[in-house]
Amino acid sequence: MGKHTKKNKINFNFIIIAILIIIIIIGIVTLIYKGHIGGTNDFNSQNLDETIVISYINKNNIKTIIKDNQAINEHIIIMNNKGTVYIKDENEKNYKKYNGEALEDGNYIVIAKTENGVSDKKAITIDTKAPIVSNVVNKRTYNVGQVMTITDDNGIVSVDLELEDGTKVPVLKEGEETKSITYAFEQKGNYTLVVKDRADNKSRLIAFTIE
Repeated sequence: MGKHTKKNKINFNFIIIAILIIIIIIGIVTLIYKGHIGGTNDFNSQNLDETIVISYINKNNIKTIIKDNQAINEHIIIMNNKGTVYIKDENEKNYKKYNGEALEDGNYIVIAKTENGVSDKKAITIDTKAPIVSNVVNKRTYNVGQVMTITDDNGIVSVDLELEDGTKVPVLKEGEETKSITYAFEQKGNYTLVVKDRADNKSRLIAFTIE
């Protein structure tokens, strides 16, 4: 009877140990799988350390520090002075490890993570497209009442519309930002037009006449 009891205890302990080992293995595999396949979103509650810097290099090999909510008008490669960079675009739930690829147009959240946690976090927009001007074309003539439209998904910040005598025509208030503008010409004259968006993309100069 005693031998059977001792044997049963050994078997029971072995089963418990085996179950614990299996649970640990499953946990490790799940973390690895999540990191490689689905990324992670476990960054938002971390404290930020502003001593860590996220920067970027452009096509001219110039290094620039990234500011939060910055709009950039070229495809860039992100760098940081230490830690690992993670990134996600606005349509993704989880962050993915950044491996040095050039970023295409879009809105991103970029994080530099050290062994102690999240060190720096920035929101950036890559926008390489100039604002679109419609209904006025270079070296064309239009009648009074012609309606011009300007659009830009990233935001129009400047409309430089001038008559040939240098008079500036107010279209957009200073400091104002919008994604769409409609303007009707009520004054005759020769005009020039240049439009700029939030990422500093500029439209080509358009010279036209209203008569």
